[in-house]
Amino acid sequence: MAAAVEDFRQRLDRSKRWLVKHQKEAAAIYQRDAAVTPEDAKAAVAEFPTTILALDDAFTKKLQAEANVFFSDGVTTSNPKVSILFDRRYDATGKSPTE
Repeated sequence: MAAAVEDFRQRLDRSKRWLVKHQKEAAAIYQRDAAVTPEDAKAAVAEFPTTILALDDAFTKKLQAEANVFFSDGVTTSNPKVSILFDRRYDATGKSPTE
């Protein structure tokens, strides 16, 4: 499993580097695939994160705060505990501590 996680991380890194250098092309792809206007596609691509964040406690708390807002504002019908979404056995390298 660690090899698959590392492969995914490497592919994600490459795609992020490509995105930074090819904003116009990425917007065209997003516009086509998401069926949005050129303006919306350009805005969406500009907001795509280009760094991978660690799945640490600070990130988990921020994500939970966002989920809480969506729930309290009625956007979602349940308030999930986002901490269960992350496999904390893997660090930033994508390798299990046992490897």
